Amino acid sequence: MQADTPPRFDNLAQVERIDSSSPSLVFGFQAYGEEGDLHRLEKALKAARIEFQRFDYHTRSVVVSPPYSVAASMVTNMWKKAASGEFGTLRVDILLVDKDAAADGVEIDELEVVRPDEIR
Repeated sequence: MQADTPPRFDNLAQVERIDSSSPSLVFGFQAYGEEGDLHRLEKALKAARIEFQRFDYHTRSVVVSPPYSVAASMVTNMWKKAASGEFGTLRVDILLVDKDAAADGVEIDELEVVRPDEIR
């Protein structure tokens, strides 16, 4: 019997955490905020053809995660715009995975949530 293999993603941007020299990959991002601000982000994501999911449970949020049909730089630019306030007052969390750990696929428990100011 063959074990399930975690999915591999080849189109992820490489970054470094400020407190580490080990390379990480940006798996995606999650933005939280008011309805109008999230709507502006969603409109920009649609215009850029970046797929996302919307959650309206305990808190409203937009989640961007692979697979991506666009360049990793477009996803990076979008979370940077969201974090800089371009769409309003959104809290943005970046989902990172260690580059070496991702070599054989990405497991959900390998993801780490960081603030944008924690990476370079």
